[in-house]
Amino acid sequence: MFGSLKNKSTLSEILSIVLFSVVIALVYNYFSGKGIPLFKTSEKLKVASDSVLFSHIYSDTATNVIVTTDQMKQILKTGNALIIDARNSETYIKGHIPTAINIPFLDVFNYVETLQSVPRDTLIIIYCEGIHCELSKNLSQFLKGMNFTRIFLYHDGIEVWNAQNLPLEVKQ
Repeated sequence: MFGSLKNKSTLSEILSIVLFSVVIALVYNYFSGKGIPLFKTSEKLKVASDSVLFSHIYSDTATNVIVTTDQMKQILKTGNALIIDARNSETYIKGHIPTAINIPFLDVFNYVETLQSVPRDTLIIIYCEGIHCELSKNLSQFLKGMNFTRIFLYHDGIEVWNAQNLPLEVKQ
């Protein structure tokens, strides 16, 4: 009889300690400046109007502005943008949007010297796999930190580009 009471008491103490630890952790996380969000929030994206996209004055470092596939086709025709593929080199070589250069986000520090020579008001379009790929967003934030002012994301990425049977360049 006393054995089962002792087991219940021990179990109760363990549960109390665990519960207390979880509460303390959640409170610390909430008030910490470096807290981890408990729920993922979706980032608000806005589509660039043609007038904003093709004007020479644009600066928005707070939000990511996206371009549509039709706008990407138009940009390729004009040839007045630096298109960056943020995927790794292996996938870039297999097929990328024509004229795109490869700056893999995971190796971006190897490209800082190259990026230093690019004028800060250059129209830059960054893409990766598709809407679930974070590489283009991360590269965008990096470039904004380098004071580039005209950065847009092709949010649909190579996934939609391929789905619409649009041309690809393949490196041999």
